[in-house]
Amino acid sequence: MYYDRYLSTVNFTEVDHLKKIVNAHDQNMAQLALAQVLGNPAVTSAIIGASSIKQLEENLGTSDVKLTKEESKVFDEVRLELRPPRFFYGR
Repeated sequence: MYYDRYLSTVNFTEVDHLKKIVNAHDQNMAQLALAQVLGNPAVTSAIIGASSIKQLEENLGTSDVKLTKEESKVFDEVRLELRPPRFFYGR
């Protein structure tokens, strides 16, 4: 049940879409997700959590990453694909 919920074809397909952008920028997934958030004009700041100096440095290095409109569109499409309530807890 757990595996069917999270290890699904839909999830892996969407991650593959994001990996193309990650590879183009030589960043990791968390850095590109943060770049997407910071690139949104409606967002004025982002709260980041870091449990090590390395994570903090990686997150701070994201401020230099600028995604193209096409790359941002891929992030939005992935979010919309994964957004529908696919899991119903407590029912």
